[in-house]
Amino acid sequence: MKEDAIEAFISVAIDVIKSVKKSQILCALFKQIIAEKGSGEQLKLPSKTRWGSYFHAVRSLQNSKAALQCLAVHEDAKMIPADIKAHLLDEEFWKMIDESTAILEPITDYIFKLEGNESYINDVYMAFKDIKSRLVFLLPGFSSLFDDNIRDRILNAVDKRRENCIKPIHLAAYMLDPKCQGIEMNEDEEIIAMDFIHEKGRQLNLEVITDLANYRAREGFWAKSFVWASLQNMKPLTWWKGICKNKALSKVAACLLTAPCTSAATERTFSIHGNIHSLKRNRCEHAGTYTNT
Repeated sequence: MKEDAIEAFISVAIDVIKSVKKSQILCALFKQIIAEKGSGEQLKLPSKTRWGSYFHAVRSLQNSKAALQCLAVHEDAKMIPADIKAHLLDEEFWKMIDESTAILEPITDYIFKLEGNESYINDVYMAFKDIKSRLVFLLPGFSSLFDDNIRDRILNAVDKRRENCIKPIHLAAYMLDPKCQGIEMNEDEEIIAMDFIHEKGRQLNLEVITDLANYRAREGFWAKSFVWASLQNMKPLTWWKGICKNKALSKVAACLLTAPCTSAATERTFSIHGNIHSLKRNRCEHAGTYTNT
């Protein structure tokens, strides 16, 4: 988002949205065209505190292309600025809309997923892997916004953010996810993960290295086929607590796999509590006086 070319284009896209939303006549005409054509949606402005809102703003333009181009040539839309009209009728502008949407989508999807209530810390490692692989696949096919230098800087930015975010606890949780067992990690990451699991076991007064070795090698208890067959129909945490509950390693796994990815769920709880337990509501008194008869 900080790349000059991308930042400039996003600024243009926001100007297009503002030009429609701030004019009552254009806004009314736009709604009328959407109703007549049966395609398009309400345009959305981004919020500076929500990264994904930039994707939704650009996506609202993409989904309303036909309606916006009809608006640009509508006889009653004479007040539309000339530069905005030129953008709406320029296929290069819409090509950049498509490219920017495709690039922002995988990142926005994972932000939404990891901030949800159903994602846990073991999902973070593969989230960054998948974002990087999707960008590597998409970027070479785009030319309007992305030259080779910008592509390299975008991928480097993803790598830098990954280095800042991925900590030993993420690696350990990913290793203890029985659906993948840390298969994508390199040797250094495996050592960091095993060291963290060992240290966590020591804190819980548990000896877990033997269990960890058997779990990764699928030997001993983990050599039984039913143990892994049962995994298909249950969550990793349920698997550890239900199938492997008698193993010391399961207690470490339960500690790690219950950790949330972000503080978003907690912040939502505070917001809900704030709406219920408000200062105004606390000052409410009973509507009437009750007496015993």
